[in-house]
Amino acid sequence: MSEAEDVAAIKRLYEDWKAPWEAGDAAAVAAFYANDAIQMPANEPDIVGKEAWQSSLQAFFDQFTIKGNTSEVLEAEIAGDLAFVRGTYVITVSPKAGGKPTQYSGKFVHIFKRQPDGVWKIYRAIGVDDQSPRPAPKG
Repeated sequence: MSEAEDVAAIKRLYEDWKAPWEAGDAAAVAAFYANDAIQMPANEPDIVGKEAWQSSLQAFFDQFTIKGNTSEVLEAEIAGDLAFVRGTYVITVSPKAGGKPTQYSGKFVHIFKRQPDGVWKIYRAIGVDDQSPRPAPKG
């Protein structure tokens, strides 16, 4: 596969994973991740391994629904069997117990790893929510 084809395949993944996020399907979302993936959420410990990520997702989906999940890839580069992706996202999260939906936007960096079958999977992931509090200026 050429580098352009690899980049196109990775960009398609962001379209393909919208439906499982909005369906609240933790197993289907986790399937986009390598078995040894590490998710690095803000202000929380790392989530190590696809099974742990799926469990974390399930706990989230038990409480919330997602709508309007969009991702935009701003930058993607291939380096052998690894790929770097930088992008932005917007999601709307609604509590299942009732309450007002909240829209979140932010940015992310994903490192993909080509699997033995040639499929790209997320290997490392970190995201930053634009609404996170900023530190007070010093001085």
